[in-house]
Amino acid sequence: MATLNAKKRILTLTTLFTWGLLALPLQSLAGNAIANLEYQIIDQQPHPKGLFTQGLLVDGPWIYESSGGYGRSSLVRYKSSDSSMLVEMPLPKNIFAEGLTLLNDRFYLLTWRAGKMLVFDRNWNPLARHDYKGEGWGLTHDGEHLIMSNGTDEITFFTTRPFKAVKAIKLHGGERRWSAINELEYANGILWANRWFSDDVLAIDPNTGEVLARLDFSDIAKQFRVGRGAREKVLNGLAWSEPDQAMWLTGKYWDRRFLVKFPATLEEITLPTAER
Repeated sequence: MATLNAKKRILTLTTLFTWGLLALPLQSLAGNAIANLEYQIIDQQPHPKGLFTQGLLVDGPWIYESSGGYGRSSLVRYKSSDSSMLVEMPLPKNIFAEGLTLLNDRFYLLTWRAGKMLVFDRNWNPLARHDYKGEGWGLTHDGEHLIMSNGTDEITFFTTRPFKAVKAIKLHGGERRWSAINELEYANGILWANRWFSDDVLAIDPNTGEVLARLDFSDIAKQFRVGRGAREKVLNGLAWSEPDQAMWLTGKYWDRRFLVKFPATLEEITLPTAER
């Protein structure tokens, strides 16, 4: 709004600009606007409060989660329906677990600063280790490639056999920079990402890196930022539920998780607000 007012003032002071010239940048800004999506909570369940949530995924009736921290990282499994039957496997004390995904019956787990991706079978038996450059933050897949964030505006795609970086995209759109990209999820041809220390989840074109839309979950997240260590209790955990066509989300040290439904296809996102 401030930019538009400034342009109006310039127009009243000089006749060097015409309405035609002025319209060009306004049209450009309108084309780059980020859609704000609405959501609905359709279910909520308990969440293990002691977990420093990093990665989250749904596999059949189960939710799998990675919890971070040196000396306290672990892999966790529990029932999606009610969080019962929890099983936890501690990881080596020198591992700071980060994003987690499951592709072709293999779990892939990032580490924060070790530059190692750990590979496990479905029973969490170690299978392999892969090296990558930089930090590891969020991890998902598109059915073919592993997709990794590193805390910047860049997202990298890897093949699994051999393990190799094959593509990188930089986020753009909305006339701003997008940094601190963290947890990732892929669904319906869209890459979803949250930003570290933000209550936003972004819808991203995985081919170009363009930010298409934004979900604001501050009304959910703010209820958990209380008490000791409130600053750490951030939104961090996205898991798409295919049967529900909805997403589970939770956060670090949250005692609940939420199943939220929202426009989740490219066709829905690009509809005018009144038609969604």
